[in-house]
Amino acid sequence: MSEQPEPQPVLPFDVDEIREITASDHRYIADHPHSPYLFWIGCSDARVPETSMLRGREQQVFTHRHIANLFHGDSVKASLVFFSNLERSEVNRVPEIFVVGHLDCGGVRAAYSVAHGNESPSLHADLLRWLDPLIAFSREIGPDGGVDRLTRENIKQQVKNVLQALVTQDAKHTIHVYGYLYKGDSGFARLVSETYIPKSNS
Repeated sequence: MSEQPEPQPVLPFDVDEIREITASDHRYIADHPHSPYLFWIGCSDARVPETSMLRGREQQVFTHRHIANLFHGDSVKASLVFFSNLERSEVNRVPEIFVVGHLDCGGVRAAYSVAHGNESPSLHADLLRWLDPLIAFSREIGPDGGVDRLTRENIKQQVKNVLQALVTQDAKHTIHVYGYLYKGDSGFARLVSETYIPKSNS
């Protein structure tokens, strides 16, 4: 029986190089207070990271990514509370929230399949619980337009959910909320734009 080769790390690294990068990052963090003006609510899909899609705005982005860019659950709402209550060093700049979905989203496909009785892989109970709002929403709007329509309507619905959460938590800043669809090579399409205005400013 031949010996099996030792498994190699996917990303081989040099210890000294990592130490140098870490020291550089530490200096950067120490020199730049955390005051992002963009909260990105996106999908966990590895093909759509905000860092590569925003091209140079990484330092301004507070991020929450989850399956099918859904906005629900305590962890996502806690992120919104944290973002909306950050102290702003540039008082004239209005913070923004981007809800970003994308074509060929596995979570949206799964929700559509469950909602409309098509054959689908068996989904773990935890994943079903996460997708429950999207499954119910898919049943509500019906099967017309397929997964692509559900993808677009889901983005719009999550923007509504964000606005409702801002109202509920009585956020103190005016915040612009945008829904975007990422289509791959053709870039972004803005689907919806809304503005949250605190009661004291209205």
